[in-house]
Amino acid sequence: GLNVVKSSTTTLITTASQVVPYSFVVTNTGNMTLTGITVTDPNVSPAPAYVSGDNGNGKLDVGESWTYTGNHTVTQAEIDANGGGDGDLDNTVTADSNETGPATDDHAIAIDQIPGLAVEKSSTTTLITAAGQVVPYTFVVRNTGNVSLTGITVSDPVCDIGPSYSSGDIGLDGILDVGEAWTYIGSHIVIQAEIDSNGGGDGDLDNTVTADSNQTDPVTDIHEISISLAPALSVVKNSTTTLITAVGQVVPYTFTVVNEGNVVLTNITVTDPICTVGPTYSSGDLNDNDTLDVGETWIFTGSHTVTQAEITVAGNSTEESPADGWLDNTVTVDATETEPESDDFSIPVNAPPSISVAKFALDDSVDDPGDEATFMVAIVNSSLANDPVVITSLTDSIEGGPAFSPLLFTNAALTTPITLPQTILPGASLTVYFEASIDGDRGDNIDDIVTVYGMDDEETPVSDSDGADVDIDTLPPTTTTPTTTLATTILEVFGAEMPQTGDFPDAYPFKVIGLMTLFLAGTLLILWKKRDSV
Repeated sequence: GLNVVKSSTTTLITTASQVVPYSFVVTNTGNMTLTGITVTDPNVSPAPAYVSGDNGNGKLDVGESWTYTGNHTVTQAEIDANGGGDGDLDNTVTADSNETGPATDDHAIAIDQIPGLAVEKSSTTTLITAAGQVVPYTFVVRNTGNVSLTGITVSDPVCDIGPSYSSGDIGLDGILDVGEAWTYIGSHIVIQAEIDSNGGGDGDLDNTVTADSNQTDPVTDIHEISISLAPALSVVKNSTTTLITAVGQVVPYTFTVVNEGNVVLTNITVTDPICTVGPTYSSGDLNDNDTLDVGETWIFTGSHTVTQAEITVAGNSTEESPADGWLDNTVTVDATETEPESDDFSIPVNAPPSISVAKFALDDSVDDPGDEATFMVAIVNSSLANDPVVITSLTDSIEGGPAFSPLLFTNAALTTPITLPQTILPGASLTVYFEASIDGDRGDNIDDIVTVYGMDDEETPVSDSDGADVDIDTLPPTTTTPTTTLATTILEVFGAEMPQTGDFPDAYPFKVIGLMTLFLAGTLLILWKKRDSV
């Protein structure tokens, strides 16, 4: 008789390429010696090999046992088939001899099928900033188990394109082999609602990818990308009016409001305290949804009716900002999602021109009736608006006498003439000098009146007058000793006692110089007054 027993130290099959060792023990159970012993096992490669047991005669003696060994390398197909469906790795060994029929033995090792699937989602986009932004996604699907996977599907409800297979199927057999990784790609186009809701309130664009196979349950992965909310609002104020000229003039305003951020803006308000009408919405809400969509521009209109006060003081004024020749105002726009934004707009006001004239006598007295006196006239452009004034003429009259136009000079020495017209810029001044004959009786105080005429750049006339007094001495000049005359005159001019030196030669000509100061338009003018006597 012949008997064979097959065994293995391996108790569980877990992976492809796992090496399973086998031991085969062949025993002569009969009463005669056996020859031509063979041991075969189709699952063992190479074939079972003799190891021990023969007493050296090459015959399997009665009661003798020979040991053979061999190995089997597990294939992926064996695991995928789960051992042919019974969950075991089965195989049969056959022993034979010349004297007996074949003897066999079966050995089964359990197969542990562990299907595993994983998916990972990623993107090169790190921040969501605008509707219409295209967010690319990459999905990597891996077989993490010990079973080949079929029927692979990848789905992502956020993807507008894909997911679609890209690469990784090395065998191009449509089977996700153990350890193999397939790459899928897709993309999502950000919509305005996702930004407006701030990703549903958590500040992220969230989405979940799902991968599945015939052998596994579905697996998922979530990927989040931060959303950057940047609400921004701007307003620009404008007008077709370029100059304020009259009371009751209606100044139209246009207010352009733009959503410059990435969030839809609601509850838009536009206010302008100077508007007597409006501001009111005019146009721009393209979809009539009462929200200022990203990039949308709304137009508001309003108007202001010019008041007498604004013309009188050349502009509008407040405690913080006095009138400056401009009609100033500020528009403010606001939304629920933003801080207020504003814009200033100013239009020049053409108020009536104004000049201030100051006349001074450089000779406050003359010796005799009919003598000439020198006068200085300072003319300041005191217009409240930004108005240059052109001085067109200057007339002078003595004690209500006929007006005449004197020759004008730029210096008190009357050596540099000046002719009219002359332009004076706002806040600037013009100073001229001239001589006039002082007629009257001795002892008279003569009032000399100057009148200055001009106009602004809109040819609005302007004028102003001022007078200066000149005395005619009571007595004619006499010839005295120089010492007495000089001392007396010095006393008269300076009002102080002066020692009489007595060292002036007879008929010595002299000059008395006095200092006069005048504050005009913030400038200190020093005038010299001269009187000759012999």
